[in-house]
Amino acid sequence: MNTIDLNAYRNELAREILATDSIEVLETVYRAYRKAVSKAQKSLTVPAPEVQGDEFAAHCNEETAPYYTLKELNDRIDEAEAQIAAGEILSNEEADAELKEKLPWLK
Repeated sequence: MNTIDLNAYRNELAREILATDSIEVLETVYRAYRKAVSKAQKSLTVPAPEVQGDEFAAHCNEETAPYYTLKELNDRIDEAEAQIAAGEILSNEEADAELKEKLPWLK
């Protein structure tokens, strides 16, 4: 498969996943993806944990999703806590309105 075909396939899969509103479907896709990655890359040292419900949304560690280091996560938390302390927060309604303005297809 060439790079163009691979990117087209990734984009199609991403669009379908982003259009899904079911947490059950997303949990199943997540587990299937982690299983496929583990099978394809025998060098993966940390098996994909089974997560359910609220744990699924909060699940993230460096071994399974190396997007942020622990220091980077702690820095982000510190920054958020400073913003909260300074009163730089939005209500749920304000955040929802801002998102709908920036992303009109969410209406």
